[in-house]
Amino acid sequence: MERLAPTMFTSKTGEKNRKKKIFVDYLRNGFGATAVAAFSPRWRPGVGVSTPVAWDEIDADIRGTHFNLRNVPERIAKQRKDPWKDYWVAKQALTKTMIKDMASK
Repeated sequence: MERLAPTMFTSKTGEKNRKKKIFVDYLRNGFGATAVAAFSPRWRPGVGVSTPVAWDEIDADIRGTHFNLRNVPERIAKQRKDPWKDYWVAKQALTKTMIKDMASK
């Protein structure tokens, strides 16, 4: 993905490398790799809670610690709409051309 669209994606860790890009964590695809489910707290105090957000909630100031054990319960209680409402509506797929382009790089 990074080779196909370097202005949109990055696989480099670190906040400075992810400015205006989507971070693709390819290490999560290996055997035994783990990821967290929505609303799961991270393993270190103060690091944050995995939380689904709408695109309009994301801005330049949002960080991994923005949502935490102190503010997520209140956030959930105040939500007026289901953050997962349109999850299954989005129909996305890789085209044959995209797959071919990725395989050639």
